[in-house]
Amino acid sequence: MGQKQAVALLTRHHKQQVIAPILHTAFGWQVKTTEAFDTDRLGTFSGEVARTKSVLDCALEKAQLACQLTGLRRGLGSEGSFGGGPYGDFLPWHQELVTYVDLDNNWQVSGIAHGPSFHQQQSINSIAQLQAFIADLPHAQALIVYPKSRPAAHLYKGLLGQHAILDAFAACQDCSAEPVIVEYDLRAMHCPQRLKRIAEATDNLVARLRCICPECQHPGFWPDRIVTGLPCESCDMPTQDIAKRIAECVKCHHQQAYPVDKPFADPVHCPNCNP
Repeated sequence: MGQKQAVALLTRHHKQQVIAPILHTAFGWQVKTTEAFDTDRLGTFSGEVARTKSVLDCALEKAQLACQLTGLRRGLGSEGSFGGGPYGDFLPWHQELVTYVDLDNNWQVSGIAHGPSFHQQQSINSIAQLQAFIADLPHAQALIVYPKSRPAAHLYKGLLGQHAILDAFAACQDCSAEPVIVEYDLRAMHCPQRLKRIAEATDNLVARLRCICPECQHPGFWPDRIVTGLPCESCDMPTQDIAKRIAECVKCHHQQAYPVDKPFADPVHCPNCNP
């Protein structure tokens, strides 16, 4: 990871504005952006193109394409997802990955950020409902508007400002008597909250690249695997609380365990004390 090395990034959604400064500050890298491939071909949040690959596979493909398109040997790909998370359907989840590939050394490391989803969608039948939805819109967040049956000719994206939103809503009502769906445009250049999480994933990538395997010095030695079973403070029975985290090198498979800071779990989390 030499200083001032050029790294390719494939994006048409302006992700470089948060990714590039972080990597330049951390490593002195110069991020070279390419738009030579339409990343919407890999899937869209708005549903016109099905998203068939995992978040990791998609981010990795983008990083590899960035290298192919620029001729550089190091590349970056970013991908996000909205849907189920650790709390299932009770709390919608948002995850972002920023993946770095080094073709010369044949390895990859991904930074991860995740948290509750901020995505909003509503079926709207009136101007009053629409104006109430707009009133809660975060600054610079764009909208997508379309009739419920999703006719391609009446799918309006990247809508900013009340005038543009109202015009699209009226056009949808003119073409159909069905409700109009209004939702956040999740493309990064139209979604400030998503850009913030992409920046967090990039920070995590930096941390992982700096975390070196003590045996072979390969980057990305990160304690991703968790082991539950932290004993209950009251009865000493194992609980579902995390007892330790384990890092495993993807190159030499060296492992190292990192116990959690607390020696016992709260009895409220114990299936024996609190069944």
